Amino acid sequence: MGRHCGWLTVATAEAYRKRLKKADMLNEMGVTAIKRDVHAIYIPEMPINLTGEAARLKAIIDEIGNVNVFISEGAAKDIIIAQKEAKGEKLPRDAFGHVKLDKVNAGQWIADQLKKLIGAEK
Repeated sequence: MGRHCGWLTVATAEAYRKRLKKADMLNEMGVTAIKRDVHAIYIPEMPINLTGEAARLKAIIDEIGNVNVFISEGAAKDIIIAQKEAKGEKLPRDAFGHVKLDKVNAGQWIADQLKKLIGAEK
């Protein structure tokens, strides 16, 4: 595990899905398993095609009304760091010289990018 590993995020999503299978749903009130399922997992080991993901997630939103996304702390970090540094932003580093991932905030960055591409309100 570490800054380049999405193991914890994937394991959490898997545990969530196992619990979801056992959960009682209120289908008659629109609370269905498909609405509560995991629709995307973003981890450092896999590149993200934001345009493709936005189109895929938009189709899900159009069908069921929402998406649930699990994002690893280091997902897309190289792109985010490069973008922030190109804008002149100074990112704090740890004792080993690595950018502090909590300052990269991959979750917020990915959410902002997808929100723009999808046209979502939140």
